Amino acid sequence: MRKKGVSSVQTVTAVTANVRKDIWINLQFLIYKQFLIVKSIKLQYDLEERTRKFSKRLLGFCKKLPVNINSENLIRQVLRSATSIGANYCEANGAISKPDFRLRINICKKEAKETDYWLDLLGEVVDQEKVRELKELTKENRQIMLIFCKISTSLKN
Repeated sequence: MRKKGVSSVQTVTAVTANVRKDIWINLQFLIYKQFLIVKSIKLQYDLEERTRKFSKRLLGFCKKLPVNINSENLIRQVLRSATSIGANYCEANGAISKPDFRLRINICKKEAKETDYWLDLLGEVVDQEKVRELKELTKENRQIMLIFCKISTSLKN
């Protein structure tokens, strides 16, 4: 029912204004909600930071290792491949095209696999007291490797 003296155009205009206002409020809420989700994902899964921390932990671990004829090359190789993971991921984030991004992610995956190889060999020359820390580093590297494998697979689809 319409009030006396109010045209149907005025009623439609008022209803339309209310609907627009409701849509705008809902849209703002959805954008804010999306922002919070992205922010929490960024905090939980900042891969750049994770790969940097992994490299720093590995650097610290390798500093504590005695350098001898058996360990010297292994230490050098594991440091090269492990630090390359994070560096290539930073490159991927600055990629100029999707194929460039895909290439960098695949390099990250390859470097993580190589790091796993060198960590395994390093396990043969470290002291028993350092085995636990080496296992933790190996576990972290394998998780990083799985992440890059998943990213690489999802880019192919």
